[in-house]
Amino acid sequence: METPQSIFELKTPSIIWEYQDESEVFHLFQLLHLLQTNRIESVLTIKYLPYARQDKNVSNDSTFALNTFLLLIRNFSYYIKKIIVHDPHNADAFRPGCACEFVYPVKKLEEVAQSLNGDVLLCYQIKEL
Repeated sequence: METPQSIFELKTPSIIWEYQDESEVFHLFQLLHLLQTNRIESVLTIKYLPYARQDKNVSNDSTFALNTFLLLIRNFSYYIKKIIVHDPHNADAFRPGCACEFVYPVKKLEEVAQSLNGDVLLCYQIKEL
């Protein structure tokens, strides 16, 4: 992963992560590690949270991808000023100690529906294809 040199010149870089595939998870943590090593605070926006629905106990010998993901995020949390998560399935999984902001698209959709006259049926997918 090549990081633009200009990222080191920003006071608080904004990282906007639009998840596409598994390989990006490692790249994200590489970037966060690089910023932490250089003591640069950042704001992380997660447009789609992978593993968000994997938050339930299944058996004593299973792991939860969401918990592992959040454990890794917390390792870098000292230099993450704020995490903005779009449409989290379980916002409580981020607590305690998370400087988080949660954005729910359904609220915007409801506002649009209310502004329209007549009966409206709203359908939206959780993740853009």
